[in-house]
Amino acid sequence: MFNGTLNHVAYHRGPGVDLVTKNLETGSYQVFSVVRLSNFSNRSGLLKGQPIELSHLAGNVLTCRINGIEFCAARCWDAASCIKMQRLVSDKTGQFFSWFLFSFAAFFAVWSFAEHLYHKRLSRVRT
Repeated sequence: MFNGTLNHVAYHRGPGVDLVTKNLETGSYQVFSVVRLSNFSNRSGLLKGQPIELSHLAGNVLTCRINGIEFCAARCWDAASCIKMQRLVSDKTGQFFSWFLFSFAAFFAVWSFAEHLYHKRLSRVRT
């Protein structure tokens, strides 16, 4: 659980926002992301300097209350389901890059073989 002050809300081009906060105890600034694990309710009256209370998992916001009003609602039921959801997203990203790398390697192998055959054929024609 984090308690502090909301300093800024940074909107992404795609879905999600970053909440820039200030820790009341240490005075340090922290950024929390509202992307996959929760929904952010964009309501008017979101003012800089208001108290914020949020729960998070590795910097990803689950729930948040700004000045006592709920702005973030978790998409998962408990910590275990949130961790599972977070791993699922990272696994899909890993799978995408694996398939991309495999496709690139297969393309390169076929292209190299075709080049080999072309040069072999070209050398036969010259002799």
